[in-house]
Amino acid sequence: MSTVSPSLPTPSATPKKRIVFLDVLRAYAIMMMLQGHFVDTMLDDKFRDSSNLVYWTWHFMRGMTAPIFFFVSGAIFVFLMLRDARPWYQNIRIQKGLRRVVLLLFLGYVLKWNFFYVFSFKFFPSFFFVDVFHIIGLAILTVIVVFIIYQKTRIPLPLMYLGLAFTAFLISPIVKTTDWSGLPIVLQNYLIKDHGSTFTLFPWIGYSLFGAVVGWHMHKRPNFYH
Repeated sequence: MSTVSPSLPTPSATPKKRIVFLDVLRAYAIMMMLQGHFVDTMLDDKFRDSSNLVYWTWHFMRGMTAPIFFFVSGAIFVFLMLRDARPWYQNIRIQKGLRRVVLLLFLGYVLKWNFFYVFSFKFFPSFFFVDVFHIIGLAILTVIVVFIIYQKTRIPLPLMYLGLAFTAFLISPIVKTTDWSGLPIVLQNYLIKDHGSTFTLFPWIGYSLFGAVVGWHMHKRPNFYH
């Protein structure tokens, strides 16, 4: 009577290499965000002296947190999006990205909603303040739209991302000094901070678009980043 040897487990696929460059950036940004908020909340005003090298260094390093978050969001999304070689309407990453845009915008507003008034539909001005979730969501949407234009026109993708990134920074002073009073407050908050927004589209979306350029380069030369 022949014996049948138990089937051996199928070896798992070799795990893909992580891009340490991005992991380090994200880890740094998370740590700086956490300690930055804690220290800023608890630090007495008498220690907020820009002539003090320790405080100046901490303040400068903390200032890199938001740009890094925006930059990495653009880089990672484009890197993953380009790994799917199918047309944009079949690209799984784009489908996930569009759902994430909706989720980020939804969370951006819900987190500012005073739930004691949720059933009476009373909205305080702070509900319309624009924060990091809103900008990252619109940045991902912009990256997707530019990619669709690229697939339809074949204009070099990194040039479009780079051109829009520089444009976001160049027009930022103009946007800040323009009178937007003709727009609803909900739209003004995406352009100026006068009504309480923490972040605005310009120049912050530019960091994500610069990240998109790096994401494209990572797709072309992944070993360089490994």
